[in-house]
Amino acid sequence: MKKNLSTRGAAALLALAMGFMGQGVAQAAHIDPKPAPPTEEPKANVNCFEMYGEYGRNAMNSWQWAECTGLITKKQVVGLARISEDKLPNGVMTISRGRLLEYLYQLAGSPEVKNLPEKSPYTDLTPGDARYKVAIWATRVGLTTGWSDGSFHYDTPASRGAYFTFLYRAAGSPKVALESLDKANAVRAEKGAAPIKEGSELHRAMSWMYQHALAKGEEVRAYDTGFLTNGYTPWDFNETPDFYYASYRTIFTPLMVLDYHEELAPIVARLQSLS
Repeated sequence: MKKNLSTRGAAALLALAMGFMGQGVAQAAHIDPKPAPPTEEPKANVNCFEMYGEYGRNAMNSWQWAECTGLITKKQVVGLARISEDKLPNGVMTISRGRLLEYLYQLAGSPEVKNLPEKSPYTDLTPGDARYKVAIWATRVGLTTGWSDGSFHYDTPASRGAYFTFLYRAAGSPKVALESLDKANAVRAEKGAAPIKEGSELHRAMSWMYQHALAKGEEVRAYDTGFLTNGYTPWDFNETPDFYYASYRTIFTPLMVLDYHEELAPIVARLQSLS
């Protein structure tokens, strides 16, 4: 798999900026494959991108990456591939806010959540709910605080903006050069939505996601045609409203791009240190 020095340097700088150097986890690294399905013993430090090239698969999409890292099963990959989104009522395989947080929880190693509150801080989740620990974990590591109405909204379909904000917070809400909001807010105006505020958390999250994942997806395809980005393009920041639903077709792509550029492992290490 091709990789240039500037890419490695960018990943190292991101890790440094996020304060990992003093924690011994700053070195660039990929997320380790979880199922490890190859027919022979993998070499040391094999990552999912190398596995797919080494074992005869010369093109890898985000679902295959998610399967390799253990986020979804082979059966789920097959099931997702058979669904035609344009046949669905809203034209997209929506994913809930809670499910997005579950994937981040899985990436963090599904840590034990100790001292769960006996009384739920959320009106729509009880301590006996199997999802309760994920909600409390996500709250403790700073990914969400629930909604102002006192509910967690675990099953509410996630917007792209919510997803981007979760990932931005997972990265430690680092400083970021802000992208222009002119086109993004023009689209929101057409849809009757309020404009995104300059410098707001959503603005910072969208800018960070664009710079570290969306635009980089195209950079990868420019020199590696076997890397499939499932439709994400650099102009997504401006032309796809943040309030559109996050989709199963595209949710793993930012994670895969971050992993390819060795920026996901430091984020995962940060979540693990907070868990």
